[in-house]
Amino acid sequence: MATIKFYIAFAQQSQDQPSHFLQKSKEQISKLINEVRVLTESIVPTTLENDNYIEIIQELTVQFSQRNNINIQLIFGQNFGVFDKNIGFTILRIIENQLKITVSAGAKNIMIEIKNEKEMAILFTDDGNSNEVSFD
Repeated sequence: MATIKFYIAFAQQSQDQPSHFLQKSKEQISKLINEVRVLTESIVPTTLENDNYIEIIQELTVQFSQRNNINIQLIFGQNFGVFDKNIGFTILRIIENQLKITVSAGAKNIMIEIKNEKEMAILFTDDGNSNEVSFD
């Protein structure tokens, strides 16, 4: 960010090449955005480390449902236990991303089923149009 500030200051003072310094600033901002994305995907917020992910996922679906005026049915399979923090956080991220995708596809009804029988499985069913998915 210091580099970006430096480039912008040069652009303000430069009579010869202000667009060059502005272009360099844009490049640095893009690089910074990508680095922040990578960083946020690789860390677990400390506030979530010891939490019950089943409750967090339930709360996420309730809030998302209310905010987007859609129906979300969340089902946990039989004998479903508590997640460890790594699995729980991964499942939370998967559900967050899938909810965004299904809403982008125009879904109004979503069913999420999480099973842990022989293997972990997350099943999504929705009434959206998968051919019209767009990412902002």
